[in-house]
Amino acid sequence: MNRERSRALLRVPCPDHPGLSFCQATPWALERWIAELPKANPGACAQRLYQGLLELVRLQTSAENRLHLLELLRPEVRFVCKHLERRFLHPGSVPDERLGKVANLCQALNYQLAIGYQQVVALAAPDPAEQAARQVQATAIQRALQALHDMLIRTKRLQRPPRPGLWLEMHSLYRTARDRELLRLPVDDRPTAHPVPATIERSYAASLLLGTARCNQMSRLDITRLSRALESWSALVRLQEQAGDCPLLVDLARDRPPRYRRLCDPDAMRVPLGIDPGALLGVLDIYLQEEKDARHSLPPPPGGLGMELLEHLYRAWGDLAQRAGPRAPGDGRLAVVLGLGAVHYHLADRRPFDEVLQRPRDSCQVRFQANRGDLEDVWNRAVGVRSLARQERAPDLEAIRFERPATGRPASSGEPAGEEPYPVFALSIVDRSPGGYGLLWPDAPASLLQAGELIGVLPASGQGWAVGVVRWVRQGRNGAHLGIELIAERVESCGVRLVDGAQPHGQYLRALLLSASEACPASLITAGIPFREDSRVWINQDGEERLAVLTQRLAAAGRFSRFEYHLSGQGGAGGWTLL
Repeated sequence: MNRERSRALLRVPCPDHPGLSFCQATPWALERWIAELPKANPGACAQRLYQGLLELVRLQTSAENRLHLLELLRPEVRFVCKHLERRFLHPGSVPDERLGKVANLCQALNYQLAIGYQQVVALAAPDPAEQAARQVQATAIQRALQALHDMLIRTKRLQRPPRPGLWLEMHSLYRTARDRELLRLPVDDRPTAHPVPATIERSYAASLLLGTARCNQMSRLDITRLSRALESWSALVRLQEQAGDCPLLVDLARDRPPRYRRLCDPDAMRVPLGIDPGALLGVLDIYLQEEKDARHSLPPPPGGLGMELLEHLYRAWGDLAQRAGPRAPGDGRLAVVLGLGAVHYHLADRRPFDEVLQRPRDSCQVRFQANRGDLEDVWNRAVGVRSLARQERAPDLEAIRFERPATGRPASSGEPAGEEPYPVFALSIVDRSPGGYGLLWPDAPASLLQAGELIGVLPASGQGWAVGVVRWVRQGRNGAHLGIELIAERVESCGVRLVDGAQPHGQYLRALLLSASEACPASLITAGIPFREDSRVWINQDGEERLAVLTQRLAAAGRFSRFEYHLSGQGGAGGWTLL
């Protein structure tokens, strides 16, 4: 492949500036500039890095010097993106315009970094006989793929579509490395802290696996765990130019992620590539075996992946699953609440938790009150108390205020209905199926809206609250489209607390009792921690306390767990399921 063909395939801008405005175009000068970055202020540091990358992309310099400069900036970009992600990827963060700009800044940093590395590849013709030139090319391609991979992970966690052209750039980098026979050349990738040297083939395979993992059915935490596991799992995937019977295919000439063989025509692909995850599926199958001895013979799954997530990945990377029931277009609206606390509150007729338990409020409560400076307390005369009080009353100029602007729209457009602790949202029905709904959440969704979250649904008929789970979320221009799977229609609220020995341990926590049905036994829904299998608990339902044992865990998500249980002193299962 000649230089002109590489430049056309990678689509990189041609440098046109002889130098940099902020420092000399040498590694030692750039190191001094990096040392003076305001790292205590990630926002300002990110803006300076972005301006520096913009100039570096236009810099006329050799491939070796460009790679050296980019290698100095790469850890700084990772550092600042890691700190900025805490703002817009925090579980309690509410999507708004300001946080969207922070996310776009992180994406822009990674993209400019990827462009710089692609220039190293496209603007320098490699010498096949020189190992040093081959190593420079392999390092640049692997770094560009990793920068684009970081962008892909961020879009998955934000439930956004990828940047236009992102997949095509990854495919082009892979094709370039394949033509230059660089796919399996080891590359030192120290920022990943992985003991095995990285390769272009493994970095590209990790992105392909992420693109087919159905991340819209996963929570943000699970996506983060999966991205860590892919560092080692990508070595188990085979990429074949002859697609054969591979269940996953990708067209290297199109801006598309991999697709299932059943959903595409291999003959219509211009540059097909087969993805064979057979070895990886074999490892997942061993982890998912029922025999505990077989599971313990292997090291624990990388990244802290749970059994439910492993089952999801096994289905996603295997053959395409068929829907259990057809979808039918729907109309009308549903009242929806998010989270275990909200479902419990509305199932209990909006009563406080103490009233549900029929227990007196704890009179020994510690109340913290801000010091107003006028209380009759000897400590008010201490040095600095009044100045501290003035500082507490002063506004925090650096705080991010998560406030939703008043739009005047009714609750039917996705806004909460009324001012209450757990608001009700009215969502439009997109489609129906025997097991749930497809709903549309317009505008900025609530911070709790992610795959795996517990949800309460009240039909327009008002027959009572049903409990479901958000199975997938897909972000679009008109809002978030989410799929709801109903778990049970007969649900009651209760309280649960652990029993340590013969004495209760801790306070009562909110829980839901699900009655038995033909499809599912009676169960209990509890908070994600501290409950586990074989735990002894007290169940309080309207003041009536019963001792029970949690048996098999039926489901587990980040915020709740679902157990079968049986009452103490009874041989069979109880009439309710703990959720």
